[in-house]
Amino acid sequence: VQMTLDGEGGGAWHFVVKDGTVKVEAGKHDAATFGVVMSVETWRAIQKRELDPQAAFFGGKVKLEGDLAKAMQLMPLFR
Repeated sequence: VQMTLDGEGGGAWHFVVKDGTVKVEAGKHDAATFGVVMSVETWRAIQKRELDPQAAFFGGKVKLEGDLAKAMQLMPLFR
C-alpha cells in the first residue's frame, strides 16, 4: 500500500501487509498494489477518529489508485 500525504509535514510511505503483520517504511514502493492519497489534515482527522475513512473516501478527501477491491479489504486497518 502506497500512502501519499499532501501538505505541510506530508510525504510518501508504504505499508507492506503480509501474514497478518504491517510494516511501514518511508518512501515510495514501485510494486504497491494500490495507493492512497490525502492531505495531512485528513490523515490527522482519521487518526484522531474525528473522520471516518470511508466517509472521507466518499466525500472526495481520500483518493485510491490501483486495485480498489484490495483497498476495500484493507480499509479496517485504517480505523
